[in-house]
Amino acid sequence: MIARVGGVASVAVVLVLAFWLAPREATYADITCTRVNELAPDYKAGKLSRDLHDQIDRHLSQCSHCRDLYHELGLVKPAGAIRLTRLSGATRSREPSLFGIVPPPSSLR
Repeated sequence: MIARVGGVASVAVVLVLAFWLAPREATYADITCTRVNELAPDYKAGKLSRDLHDQIDRHLSQCSHCRDLYHELGLVKPAGAIRLTRLSGATRSREPSLFGIVPPPSSLR
């Protein structure tokens, strides 16, 4: 009887340790990678609430695996992609700081 109880206890300890030490699914922005991937069609179709869409965007900003998958599906732009816009000369003169141009201090003008 004691050997039987000891055997059951050993199995219970092994199961608890296996569960505790098992790899966990990655979660970013309080949403798992599996859930983000399940929601990809709705994300693309614009069927998600603004909050859920934003949560997925936050997840994608932290998870390169999901971001790469969404990029392959054409749902997001690749990391580091920028959109170039042609600005008029008037805009450049009004906003020199956008172009790294720092006007000299007024005492030097």
